[in-house]
Amino acid sequence: MWLLLLAGLGGWLLFRLFNELLIHYKAVPVLLRGTVLFVTAHPDDEVMFFAPSILHCKRAGFPVHLLCLSTGNAEGKGEERTKELHRAGKVLGLAPENILVIDHPALQDGMNTVWPPSTIAGLVDVTATKLEADTVISFDSKGVSGHANHRACAAGLKLVAARWQREKISRRALQLESVGLLRKYTFFLESLLLLILSPLAAWRSQEQAQGQQKSLASQGLVRATFRDVLTAWQSLLQHRSQLMWFRYLYALFSRNVFLNTLVEVQPSS
Repeated sequence: MWLLLLAGLGGWLLFRLFNELLIHYKAVPVLLRGTVLFVTAHPDDEVMFFAPSILHCKRAGFPVHLLCLSTGNAEGKGEERTKELHRAGKVLGLAPENILVIDHPALQDGMNTVWPPSTIAGLVDVTATKLEADTVISFDSKGVSGHANHRACAAGLKLVAARWQREKISRRALQLESVGLLRKYTFFLESLLLLILSPLAAWRSQEQAQGQQKSLASQGLVRATFRDVLTAWQSLLQHRSQLMWFRYLYALFSRNVFLNTLVEVQPSS
């Protein structure tokens, strides 16, 4: 009991400190517009990786939908995890009808399970078209955690994004940028470094400073508010079947609980 209270207090103090260090990170809506569809691989991906972006979109008034490509049935808990996803989604402000969970024979949860990108691309295309989605967001090619199913989501999105580009469909495809292990779990050090180096920007010309701001905006940095972090923690607690000890550490230290960096998918790369 005392350990949990101390961990919670420590997490709150750290966040207040990091929040001060991160004041230069603005929630940048330029990459986000209209109806937004998030594409994840498993129940709990939505809160472990995309909570800042989902909550930012909700706050901005964008309709938000979630397409989860599996039930997370690797341990035979698919039905339970699906129910947990709906409870977690409710905490994030997602209506039940805005959450679609797929149970496809070719898309079963597993680190060694190869998901066909064409199958994913087809499901994403059909869902995005039905919802008239303006923006689709998923993992990048490293999958944040390196999970094979996450990386397959990226491959599928890249495939369908190429089709949208060829057919001149006005739909933006974004991916969550993966970072190295150190930055992933000690993002406050990155923030502290930026804070220390920020006075150097004053020595640069005004044009260079403006260029730096444009570069920052093009990355689509989305910073969670203090309320967002509390909401993300509450949402994560709904995934009870997955609450092993290291999940609590993840909630306190993972960059993706506090900050998302979104970049545009480059279909031709």
